[in-house]
Amino acid sequence: MTHKKLTSLLFTIIIGLTTSSIANAQSFSVKPNLARMDNDKIGYGVDLEAGYEKDYTITSETGFPRFIEIDLSASASLLNKPSLNPNHQQVDVYLGYLISFKKAQDLTPGVEPGASPDYGALGFGFNANFEANQTFTEQNFEQGAELRYTNSSKKFLPVVELSYLFVIPYQSEFREELNQSSDMFQRFNARAFWAIRFGHFLLNPDFRYFRSIDLAPALEENGLDEGFHSAIELGYVFNPRESGPLQFFEYLYLQYNRGQFPVYLENRETIEAGISFRF
Repeated sequence: MTHKKLTSLLFTIIIGLTTSSIANAQSFSVKPNLARMDNDKIGYGVDLEAGYEKDYTITSETGFPRFIEIDLSASASLLNKPSLNPNHQQVDVYLGYLISFKKAQDLTPGVEPGASPDYGALGFGFNANFEANQTFTEQNFEQGAELRYTNSSKKFLPVVELSYLFVIPYQSEFREELNQSSDMFQRFNARAFWAIRFGHFLLNPDFRYFRSIDLAPALEENGLDEGFHSAIELGYVFNPRESGPLQFFEYLYLQYNRGQFPVYLENRETIEAGISFRF
């Protein structure tokens, strides 16, 4: 089976799984915004995010609980000037085996159990994702292993994802212009992000790094070998409403994006201000 046929098959599977998950998404947000781009022009755009997560506990007895996690997510970022958009379009699937650092407790009849410290969970699993730029002239399909640390209770501890992937360029205008073939190569990805909440205010830093291996020299010389991306979001969260249109208002935000995803040759930058709606 050729790389193209394998990519088409796996991408079809991922899109099917993700479409199904989005239909029953645990979270779906729409974030219209105004953006100041790196050419000093004010534009407009919208960010879309959907996610679904399911855990299957293997043991809940005393000791450290273990579970299987399925995590599906999709994100899109649309800007009226696609050539200046610093964000990418992504569909991601993760299947992992995790061990929780929150120790299960012995239960004694008639005795109320005390609080058990929760320091997140460490997992190892399989990751597959599809990424593209806004115009879809650059498309990559990636699959490989991922080491993940998740955290939901200690707000100053990040979620960390380290992955080693085999990448198949499915569509690449870069390579066509440089007269380069779309050979499979390898990539190391690292990501750390936080969700910090202070009352009505939130702070969401997100840092990513990638390093590609076994690229053709012409691709390395043009900046596809390594990149760093950062995004820092500040927000004001609305009080929750149980009914009416205001129940969908989540928060106002100001976000700074700068850096390079693997579907770009250079750093890009925007400052965005908008509102997040969650459904």
